[in-house]
Amino acid sequence: MKVGAETKVGWGDSFSQPRDTGIGHKLNSQLAMALKFLKDHNRPIRLDDFVAYSGLPLDSNPTLLSLFRAHDRVKHDTRLDLYTYRHDVEVDSKESLLRHVRNYAPRGGVKVQLLREAWQGAPGAIEELEREGEVLVTRGKDGQGMRMVFWNEVKGTGQVEQEFRHLWDSLHVPTETDLARELDAAGLHRTSTHAAPAPTLPPPAKKKRKGAGTSNRRVKITNTHLKELGVDLSKDWVPPGKEGKK
Repeated sequence: MKVGAETKVGWGDSFSQPRDTGIGHKLNSQLAMALKFLKDHNRPIRLDDFVAYSGLPLDSNPTLLSLFRAHDRVKHDTRLDLYTYRHDVEVDSKESLLRHVRNYAPRGGVKVQLLREAWQGAPGAIEELEREGEVLVTRGKDGQGMRMVFWNEVKGTGQVEQEFRHLWDSLHVPTETDLARELDAAGLHRTSTHAAPAPTLPPPAKKKRKGAGTSNRRVKITNTHLKELGVDLSKDWVPPGKEGKK
C-alpha cells in the first residue's frame, strides 16, 4: 500500500494513510548534534548538564539516548554517570602523551592537532617534553605553530666526554693569511674560491650542401662484353634499316 493513498472503508467512506513524518531523519540529526556537542565540550559531563547546555532531549527520548550510548565515539562511565567523547588519540596527561608518541614512533610522528583535540593541555605538555629532550617537534613557516611531534630516540646517547670538549674548544681556526702561509710551507697548492669559467666549445661544423646532379654513389658498368662485338655503348641504339632516317 502506498503512503498517502486513499483506502475505502464501509459505504464509500474514505481516509488518507498517515504520511512519513521524518522521525528517523530527525533522530539522526539530533544524534549528530549530540556527538558534536560532546566533542566540542571535550571533558566529562553528566546527562542533566548535557541536556541543559545542548538543548537536546536525551532525557525524554529513550531511543535517542540508546543510540547515543551505543555510539563508538561515546564513553559512558556507568559508575559516575559521566559521558566523554572518544578521540582517535587517548591522552589526558603529560605521561600518557609521551607514552602514545613513543608507541607510535615506528609509524612516524603524531599530529599535534589530534593531541590537542584529545586533551586541551597537550600543547603545553609538548613544549615541556621538547625542553626535556624527550620529543622532537616540527613547526610551520618561520617556526610558528607546532605541526608534528616525534619521539626522540637518541636521547641520552652520543654524549661527548668533557675531555674531548676541552680539546675541541682549544682548537682555533687560522685566518686566511695564516692558512695560506701554512699551505705554502707544507708544499700544498691553494685553490681559488672562484669557480673556473666553463670551457667554450667550438661551434659545430656546418654540413656542406651538395650541388645539383652530384652524387658520391659509384656506378657499376655492366654488359662490357658487347664492346668486344663492336657495339658502342656510348651511342644510342638505332634499329636496323633506320640508319640515316630523320
